[in-house]
This record gives sequence, C-alpha cells and structure tokens, in this order.
Amino acid sequence: MKRINLYLLVTMAMLMLSVSSAWAGSAYVKVTAEDGIVSWVRINGTINGTNIEIYKGEWESAIEKNTKGSIDLNEVWSESGGIGTHYQVTCIREYAFSHCSSLTSITIPFSVTRIGKYAFSNCRDLTSIEIPSSVTSIGYQPFLGCIHLATVTINSNAILSLSYSAESNIGNIFGSQVTKYILGEGVTSIGNVAFYGCSGLTSVVIPNSVTNIGVSAFSGCSGLTSIEIPNSVTSIEDFVFYDCSGLTSVVIPNSVTSIGMYAFSGCSGLTSFVIPNSVTSIGLKAFSGCSGLTSIVVESGNSVYDSRNNCNAIIETASNTLLAGFKNTKIPSSVTSIGNFAFFDCSSLTSFVIPNSVTSIGIYAFYDCSGLTSIEIPNSVTSIGDYAFSGCSGLTSIEIPNSVTSIETYVFRGCSGLTSIEIPSSVTTIRSEAFSGCSGLTSITSYITDVFATGVGAFSGCDNATLYVPKGLSNFYRITVDWNRIKKIEEIPAIAFTMSCNKKGSVLVNDETVITNKIAEVELKDNEESTFVFIPRENCKLDEVTLNGVDLISLVENNTLKAVIPDNSQMNVVFSKYANLTVKQGTTGYTRQAVKADARHTIFIGSLGENKVNTVTFNGVDVTDEVVNGYYTTPEIKGESVLSISFETNLSVKSMSLNELKVMGYNGEIQIKNIDEPSDVFVYTVDGKLVGNVPSAYGSTSIQVASEELYVVKVGSRVFKVAL
Repeated sequence: MKRINLYLLVTMAMLMLSVSSAWAGSAYVKVTAEDGIVSWVRINGTINGTNIEIYKGEWESAIEKNTKGSIDLNEVWSESGGIGTHYQVTCIREYAFSHCSSLTSITIPFSVTRIGKYAFSNCRDLTSIEIPSSVTSIGYQPFLGCIHLATVTINSNAILSLSYSAESNIGNIFGSQVTKYILGEGVTSIGNVAFYGCSGLTSVVIPNSVTNIGVSAFSGCSGLTSIEIPNSVTSIEDFVFYDCSGLTSVVIPNSVTSIGMYAFSGCSGLTSFVIPNSVTSIGLKAFSGCSGLTSIVVESGNSVYDSRNNCNAIIETASNTLLAGFKNTKIPSSVTSIGNFAFFDCSSLTSFVIPNSVTSIGIYAFYDCSGLTSIEIPNSVTSIGDYAFSGCSGLTSIEIPNSVTSIETYVFRGCSGLTSIEIPSSVTTIRSEAFSGCSGLTSITSYITDVFATGVGAFSGCDNATLYVPKGLSNFYRITVDWNRIKKIEEIPAIAFTMSCNKKGSVLVNDETVITNKIAEVELKDNEESTFVFIPRENCKLDEVTLNGVDLISLVENNTLKAVIPDNSQMNVVFSKYANLTVKQGTTGYTRQAVKADARHTIFIGSLGENKVNTVTFNGVDVTDEVVNGYYTTPEIKGESVLSISFETNLSVKSMSLNELKVMGYNGEIQIKNIDEPSDVFVYTVDGKLVGNVPSAYGSTSIQVASEELYVVKVGSRVFKVAL
C-alpha cells in the first residue's frame, strides 16, 4: 500500500512540473525612442521554457499603450536591461499590440510562426513592417487602422502563395493604404487574388524566385503604374492585371509562353505593349478595354502571332484572324476574319474600315464600342456574329452588305444612335432582338421580298421607326412577326426604268438585280442614287453607256456608275469583245494593245529616219504588198494577233522590187528569203552579241532566236533590223 502511495506522489509531482512549465507572466522588451534612447518595457506573454507567445495583458495590450518608439521582438528578456533569460517570440496573439498608437516600428523575429487577428490594430504611427519567412498564419485584419502603414515586406512564401478571396486577401491583412509591397527572395508563388483591389498600391517588387503569379493576383490595383515581371515567370494567368487602370508600363519577359483571358483587360493607362516571341497562347479579351493603347507589337520570330504591316493589332498567323485590335488599328488586306471579342469595349475607337479580304466578323467583335460612329463592311463579309455591334451607342450609320444572309441575335442591340438601316434582299433570317433598343431609328428599309417571321423582339424598342418595304408587300409585313411591331409601314417609292444590255456582259443594279442579254424594266428608288456595276465577260470590255441618248461612259470609274435616274428613263449598255494586237517593229521593239475583236483595224506603216520598211507580216504571213500609202488594214481580228515590221538601214539600201531580199521575224525564227547570190548571214542582238549565222546562204534560210527581242541581221553587205 505504501509503495502505491509513493508512486502516486511521484506521478503528481511530475504532472505539476509539466503544467507549470508554461505560465502566464511578463518579460521586458527593448524599445528605442526617436532620439536613440533605449528603454525596457514590460511585455505580457505565455512563457514556455525560453519561448514566449505575446498576448493582450492587463493594459489591454501586451505593453503599455503609450509606449513610444521602435520595438525589437528579438530582444525579449526575463529582466530589464537585457539580462536574465532570453526569450524567443513564437507567436503574436490576438490584439497583442492593439491601440499602441505611438509605436513607429516593430521588428518581428524569424522565430514567429503566427500573428493573430487585430494584433497590431490602430498602431497609427507604424509606417513599415517586415513579415519573416517563418510566419505561416496571419489572422483577420491584424493591421486594421494602421493608417500610416505604407511599405510592407513579405518574406513568407506560405502567406503569399495562399489562394485568397476578394474579401480576405493581402490587402485585407495590411490595409488599402499600403503603397508598396516588397516580396522577399524566398517567395516562389503569388496566390490567386492575393492583392486584389489594393487600390492604394503604386509599386510592387517581385523577386526572380517567383515562378507563378496567380489568377486575379493584382486585379483592381488602380494605383499601380508600373510592374516588372521577372524572367522566372512562365505564365500570365487570367485576370492578373484586370482593371489596373493606372498601369502605364509593363515588361513581359521572354520566359512567358501564355497570357490568360482578361489578363490586361481594363488597363486604360497602357499606351504601348510588346508581346515577346515566346508567347504561344493568348486568352480571350486579354487586352479588352485598353482604350489608351496606341502601339502593340508582336516580336518577330513568334510562331503563332504577328502584327504585320505595323497594324497595331494581334493576328493569329495560321488563320489570318485578327484577335485583338485597338483605336488606331489598320487591318491588313491579308486578314480574313475579325475574331471573337477582337475590339470588345474599345471605347476610343471612332471609325473603322474593314478590307475586302475579311469574310467573317466574330461574336462580340465590336461590343460596347461606344465611341464608334461609322464603320464600312465590305461585300466580302458573309457572317456577322451575335452581339457583334451591340452597345455601339455612337454608331449613326452602318451598311449591311448583300453578302450577308443572317442577322444574328443582339447584333445591333442598344445602337441608340442609329437613325436608319437598310436590310438587303439577301437576308433570310433575323434572330431575336437583333435591333432591340435602337431607339433612334426613324427609318428601316427592307428589300426582302420573301417575307419571313423574325426572332422574338427583333425590333423591340424601335417605336419611332417607319418601315419601308417593296411595292405590293406592305400587307405581308403587317401580318408577320416581329415586323408588325413597327406601327408605320409604307411601300418604297419607285420609278420606271428600262435597261438594255447585250450578251457580252451583265449589269448589277443596286447590288440586287442582274441584267444581261435583254431589255428589262427595273424599279429604282425615287430621287436616290443608284449604283450600276458593269461586268464584262472574258475578253470583253465595256464600250458604251448611254442614258436617254446621253453618253455617260466618261462617268464610269472601275466599271461602276453612280447616278440619280429620272423617271421613265432608258439606259443602253454595250460590251464588246477585245483581242490583243502586238505590233513588233525592228527599230523600236513591240507594243501590245487591246483592240475590238471581229473588226478590221488600219495601222500606219512608215519608214523611220534612216530606216526603210523591208517586210511586213501579219501572224507570220507576208503582207508587204498590201501596204498602201504607208497604211495596212488587217483582216478581222479574232484573237491574239501579231503584226511584224522589219527595216533595212539607209546605208545598205539598193533598188527595191517585189522579188528583192526579204527579212522577217515570227514565232521564234528569223527568216531570210530571195537571196539571189551566196551570202554570209549573221544575226546579232542590239548590243552586238552574235546569236547565229549561216555561211554562203542562197535562196532562203532561217535562224532560231528568242522571242520579244530586237535583232540586227546582216546579209552580205546589207543590214536589217527585226523585232521578234
């Protein structure tokens, strides 16, 4: 029994020792005043051996609230003056230094792993703080009310790499008044939403150790003006710098291979940007809302993207698709598609010309471009995506080309500045709310003759518009949704017009009616300009255009005539077949001109200075005898024809007769005929190079030469000039 009691006593004693090893008490911390005087102030904490956790004490903080100066938590001792037991601070608990408003600096040692909620709240004179790498946990708003805290150094990767929320992140921990964050060399990752909404932040230093910057890490940091991303980073994640409106400068290193969606969206202060050749992926709307961006350049050598012809845009090279454009973008003629969201929210865009190479405009392509007042869409465009021009409230006019067959959902919704719109006859579908909210529309002209029901609310909110429709179709429009939403429907005023056109071409009238090889009656809009495009067939040309007997051919440019046509008018259009006639002269070379086919043409054939005409051939046939008074009239020209004239120089001219020596060139060959005595024949280029020769030629001979050249032919003592 006594043995058992002794054992219990020993056990209880050990328990008492273990309990008493951690005890609430006080120690002393070193405080340095502004004048350099050092004092020791009592501090409260839970002491466990040589470790101490600082906590709120009897003064409602760990030290007296009126303590002034800088506290060094590396210097905590059991007795005043830095003697006795040295304690290592491992934790700064909740409210530990709350309302110590005269503290100017606090040094947190590397032994601290946790900082509790409100630990330094209302330390109003605190201007900077450094968080050591040992800290793994920070409670709610530990620096709340630290209104002068401006610079924060964070060495803890554990704290920075956390995935935060918008309501609880680095900005929530240290306060929105912080202007500068310095990240320590040991930091490797900046977590999602880490600095989201830190509107007071103007500067951040990111070390080369950082390899990852998380989603929305700096979103909404509107005061941030510049940032340097180290070359250890390989990816710019989604929304990283979203709405950093004050950002004017950012450098992307060559280590980066991808830029996420919305990464720089809303960075309205950016004026220039360079995308390195390492980037092979760019997300949707990565630069949307960058209204100040006047220069964006993709470095040469990029395998996926380019900014060809200094276009100030990002183009996907393989597909020739413009992915992102800005206020002074000029689309190169090699681009075939304007991509989805390409000019999304580009409020600074005022006018735009789309080249004929573009065939499609993607969804949301010009969404909310509120500054856009005019845009030209060419006939090459066959597809315009949903919401493409939605919210373009400044747009006053737009022409839908007749190449478009479908007007998609919401495509012009909210274009309140539009006053009139014309819908071509090519359109077979109008989807829901295509023109909804176009409250400024007063005129809608539809050339659709096969009336169809539109999508729900296609013309919702177009209450002030008058709908003009083709003659005889007003009742069909009145009973068809959503056309019948428009209360005022009138038929398009038309004039009577007759046109004749022969079979060697056709005429496109107002991009709709094609006239060819017939006399046709056409209805035109009264007192409005009409467009006539003349389309000749192969090997034909426009020869004559008359209106009521008046010649209009001089008004035709690029086979197009624009004119207001009077009522009861007659237009005659004549196309003619043409063929090329090439005239080759031994003295001057050759000329090629298009002449009317199926007709004879008279050409002057005359001696030139010291050169006298020797032989004239037409398509290889000698026609010298048909030259009368220096003129030759061709037979009817049916196709490609060649008239060749050779000359003999004055110095070698002898008497001329019908059977005299003839020199001619045709089809890659120089022919010499009527050689009445053996003679050496030489052929030279005009620069003296020997091409060929025939010794002691008699009767007729020939020498093969290259076409489309001038040659000098010497036959005995006589010299001739021939063009081939």
